[in-house]
Amino acid sequence: MTDHAKCKITVIKKTVNQEIIDAYMKESMRSSRPCSTFQQGDEFFISSEFCMPKNFCHWAWADLRKDILAIINGVCYPWYDKKGMTIAGCTDWFRPVYFKIEKLPPLIAIDKKKFGAVLFDLDGTLVDFQWQLDKAIPEICAILSEAGIAMAIYGDVPTYAALFNITRDITDQWISAGAAQNAEKLLERLDGVYDRYDRDALKRWQPYPDTLPVLKALADAGYPMGVVSNCGRDVVNTVLNRFEMRPYFDLVLSRDDVSRIKPHPDSLLMAQKQMSLSPEKILFVGDSINDINAAEKAGMQPCFLFCGESLVTGQSSSHDVFQISCLSDLMKIA
Repeated sequence: MTDHAKCKITVIKKTVNQEIIDAYMKESMRSSRPCSTFQQGDEFFISSEFCMPKNFCHWAWADLRKDILAIINGVCYPWYDKKGMTIAGCTDWFRPVYFKIEKLPPLIAIDKKKFGAVLFDLDGTLVDFQWQLDKAIPEICAILSEAGIAMAIYGDVPTYAALFNITRDITDQWISAGAAQNAEKLLERLDGVYDRYDRDALKRWQPYPDTLPVLKALADAGYPMGVVSNCGRDVVNTVLNRFEMRPYFDLVLSRDDVSRIKPHPDSLLMAQKQMSLSPEKILFVGDSINDINAAEKAGMQPCFLFCGESLVTGQSSSHDVFQISCLSDLMKIA
């Protein structure tokens, strides 16, 4: 089993020493482009100074290892205003990259008296966000418009969750009016679209570097855990099994288990009932406004992960909730 992350490396700057390049490099080798291996803001979680993280530069890893070793073992440099961190760079002095290396606190500091269980969203929370909203939403809107539904009912900027939930309200009315066959045909067609984009995301999903370490730490601390996702059952179970996450969860709920998805609270209320806990004793971690709104409606404590879907939509939480930038930050919540 993967050990928990001991330090985090963040790319803080990429530069080009063009003056040095122009003065000393062959003309055919001159380039003003910065290093392409890293992007500013990239984060890497390190469990051992002997294990280079995936997609890291071998050259930079060799340069940083002494600093990683120092930080992991508690060295504090007096010239920084924050303990347990350092700034380091790779020795490609033509196109240097600068990194912040910071020690992570030991797992885990969630207040056991306050929370009795932890629930997670899936896409964008446990794995990176891969659902193609920009393609799926126009396709869904076209189907609904073709069915004769006035699109204004979905608002100026329809979301995939609103399209799903409001359409269920409309088809319920159709069924009550005796048009059950029309309702079933439309829902079957829409379900096919949602399922197809689920399968598309499944091809690319990868867990975050700290996903398994955090799940292991929570399990070792005795927390019941669950997944409550807006994705379909097949892909949810597939990705949890593929990356060996499934054994950590006491329950898994998907879009197929409810008639309305988050931000509707149905799935969270179902999870709360299965866990036999009062809602305020449950922490729900999600990466979208839909997650936060669903948790609040269910009476749970929301934890907003500024990652995943929120980076795609540009929507961040302004609510008075816990806010974290990576799953490892759960260990700071008390």
